[in-house]
Amino acid sequence: VVVVPNLAKPCRAFNLDTRIRVQSSTSVSVPNPPRINNNDGVSREKLSKQRQETESVALSQYMTLPVEQYALVPMPLNSTLSRMPGGTTSDFELVVPPVTFLWLEVQPVVHAIVTLEEDRVRIAGDRCTLRGSSFISRVRLNERFSFNVESELTWNDTFVADAGNGCGGGGNEGAYSARTGTPSLMDDDGGLGAAAEGGASTAALLSESQSELNTGPPTSAQSSTIFARTKIEVDVDVPRPFSAVPRRIIERTGDKAMQISLNYILRSFMKGLAGDYQKWAGDPDYRKY
Repeated sequence: VVVVPNLAKPCRAFNLDTRIRVQSSTSVSVPNPPRINNNDGVSREKLSKQRQETESVALSQYMTLPVEQYALVPMPLNSTLSRMPGGTTSDFELVVPPVTFLWLEVQPVVHAIVTLEEDRVRIAGDRCTLRGSSFISRVRLNERFSFNVESELTWNDTFVADAGNGCGGGGNEGAYSARTGTPSLMDDDGGLGAAAEGGASTAALLSESQSELNTGPPTSAQSSTIFARTKIEVDVDVPRPFSAVPRRIIERTGDKAMQISLNYILRSFMKGLAGDYQKWAGDPDYRKY
């Protein structure tokens, strides 16, 4: 395996005229904590304490945990998610499963920074290194592209929203505001934005990804929902012999290969995130980590 780091800025001698644009969004439903009702004749003080304890494991509380408390969700195939050696608690490294472009197989390694906001988690990165054959080093492939990824996690916590509306009443209900988000692949003007730049193949895959990636049933009073939206942009100076292939074919092939990889990773990540939340909500010892 030969690894050459991707420079912060590609060499000016390279012409980054081939563009790959992909986006994907998905959601996953998670069960809400059980409602505490005063059917057992317990004291009001005990009932209030039980309700506070239940609300403390609502989805909003999990999604707003400090970044340093994040668990590393297991990833599929040969991909891994880990903290960057020597980095801060917000620096993560994602090793993507191998991706094949035409006849070249590469394995991207992405450095991303996680930022926690009041109502969402943002993940962004512009550093990527390609691993693979000696061809990468020979043509200086890691210097011939720019890379940018933006991902956003939002959520609709119906448990906290119901508590704030008095559904269940008593205790400390309503003390936490509901965290909600409505992901969209559209720009503010209603267009597809960067996705359209990737060509018709990207638009078709976007429609396909929205229908295939929903990993949970529609949200009901018994469940809350986590949403994810990710956009990747890559500009490349295509080396020989690939430069002999028409640019449009390379872009469409790149769109499709990257879209398949993104869909698979996002679906697996969301499934793992939902599982980790359920473990966190149901295991007091796990919450101490």
